[in-house]
Amino acid sequence: MAAHLPVRTKPTADESDKHKALKERIARAAHRHGLSAQIEARSTDGKIRNDVLVSGSAGHIGWEAQYSPITASTVRRRSTAAADRGIMPLWVTNDDRAALINRARG
Repeated sequence: MAAHLPVRTKPTADESDKHKALKERIARAAHRHGLSAQIEARSTDGKIRNDVLVSGSAGHIGWEAQYSPITASTVRRRSTAAADRGIMPLWVTNDDRAALINRARG
């Protein structure tokens, strides 16, 4: 299945192809199941940006594809900021030792 989804903002030069591909895959899966998905979605106040914001009748999930190192405190701070705006944070990584494991609580 092919889908051409609009990218709201251009990815930065340091964003890996793997990171971009995962964001596109999340968005395609959301669309396939009747949900809306916006890549690089900013909150209305501009304080947070989700890699992919998936929205449906049950609410909003802010997907964060995290391949680069990140501290647990940063994960908690960003998760709390998302939750404060009605967005359920959902972090994915390919590193089972990443600092975000079991720490992304809003």
